[in-house]
Amino acid sequence: MTAKIRTIAFWVLTGLIVAAFLFDAYLNLTGNPDLQKELAKVGWGNEQLPLGLTVLFYCVMFLIPYTRKVGFLLMSAHLAGATALEIALGNYPPFVPVVMLVMLWSGMYLKYPEMFRMAPTAHDPATRG
Repeated sequence: MTAKIRTIAFWVLTGLIVAAFLFDAYLNLTGNPDLQKELAKVGWGNEQLPLGLTVLFYCVMFLIPYTRKVGFLLMSAHLAGATALEIALGNYPPFVPVVMLVMLWSGMYLKYPEMFRMAPTAHDPATRG
């Protein structure tokens, strides 16, 4: 796969995730009552503003190339928490956050495969000289 195709695939996959995060931030920042009801189920009914600002922060961190990897980790942690909440609420399977995580990680792997390589250890025969 060429670098150009990998870059396009990265932006398609992660662009969809960023769009979903930005929509979530919008819903939280505008105080959407339906979302507030859902958040109230887990005790976060009054936390829409901080949650919206946090999600917006994740997107900004991800979209800046210098901080993209930190944004990726923050978005991954957010989606992992969303997966845990879905399971805690009895929503099986937690389809949406899991699919979003797979898309996010797949896109990052296509653009930054070095992030996913294991570091050699002292016990690795390949590192002995």
